[in-house]
Amino acid sequence: MKPSFYDLNYSDLERVIHQNNLNNSAAAVLFNWHYKKKETARCIDKIAQCSSAFFENTFDFSLPEIDTVHESTNDRTVKFLFKLKDHHKTDIYDSMVRFDTSTPKAKSSAYMTFRVMSDKSSGWIVPAKPGLYLAKNVANQLQPLLETAIGGAVTLKSLKL
Repeated sequence: MKPSFYDLNYSDLERVIHQNNLNNSAAAVLFNWHYKKKETARCIDKIAQCSSAFFENTFDFSLPEIDTVHESTNDRTVKFLFKLKDHHKTDIYDSMVRFDTSTPKAKSSAYMTFRVMSDKSSGWIVPAKPGLYLAKNVANQLQPLLETAIGGAVTLKSLKL
């Protein structure tokens, strides 16, 4: 099963293009075509054929299937219920929140979702891993160096007295 193109953010898109030695301009073109213009048709005339073929063979460009559309009678807010793909445990768009990430030069947004996890949540529990003890290991590695440095400083100070 191909990963969804729409799971990529702009940085991921740039990374994929760089790792596969494709033309760097493809990131901006594809991002604008699919995310800003909201086009669902393939972007074939704006990028090189090799880039187009790579993305077509590597990623799935299908959009989520809408199961239910509900419009609120109070404020006319429209909510969409999407069908889940087999490998998703929860709706990937559930609790999506829009954040304004605009700069003085450009207007932009980022969308994030949040999940609540508990010990009763199936699929979230990860087996325990032994600790790395980073601070302890750094202290053990630095101990001989510090002893040498402090010992040298004490010897220099006693020579000057």
